Amino acid sequence: GAHFTGMTAGFGLITTISMIVLNLLIPWISPGFFDDEKWTTGKEFLWTMVNVSFIGLMNYLFFTLIISKNFSWSAAFWFQSSTIGISIFPVSFILFMNELKNAKKYAQGSRIMNLELKEHSNLMPTDHDQIEIRGQNEHENLKIEADHILFIKASDNYIEIHYLESETIKKEVLRQTLQATEVMLEAHSQLFRCHRSYIVNMNQVDTISGNAQGYKLKIKGMSENVPVSRKLNKKIKERIAAHP
Repeated sequence: GAHFTGMTAGFGLITTISMIVLNLLIPWISPGFFDDEKWTTGKEFLWTMVNVSFIGLMNYLFFTLIISKNFSWSAAFWFQSSTIGISIFPVSFILFMNELKNAKKYAQGSRIMNLELKEHSNLMPTDHDQIEIRGQNEHENLKIEADHILFIKASDNYIEIHYLESETIKKEVLRQTLQATEVMLEAHSQLFRCHRSYIVNMNQVDTISGNAQGYKLKIKGMSENVPVSRKLNKKIKERIAAHP
């Protein structure tokens, strides 16, 4: 009984240490892979299988090197193959069900927000103020009426400003960061940083769609959809619900 309890505690300790090492060390080494805004079901599957494989390998090494003292490369390969083969189907099923759950949640949320949009033509008071978006290069700027901005997109070290001029959609590219642009526009509540790479004019949102990856904002007169960061889902709902 004591031997079994000790083995169980050992496997539990190895599993815990393995999870800590993987889920703290690897994201620190490769943060880009774990970027929430680029996270996909495929990455979720891959990372789950890496966890399963690593935990299985560490437990096998613990058993063969510490307990049985009978390590074999062929047995290790068989054990890992079996572990992956057994886990791949339940992992796939769980992720598939989670994908369906998220798709349903975001589709339902988008339907509610679209009803709000239909009831109110403007989410914020109409803003005719003239604003100036300044670039980093000398004499590089765009003067524009606040509500004529459709959205602003980060593109490397530049920003793309999509806006209306005499009912025509135009684009201006300035050398500037989106963070600095956000500060320039902070007095205008309808211009909302909805994503790491986007600022959107909430008064120019036509409809909202939702799928397993999150919400997308359809801008009036444009084919390009603006994504919403998952961490801002609650805030985008509040923005749409808090109409004048």
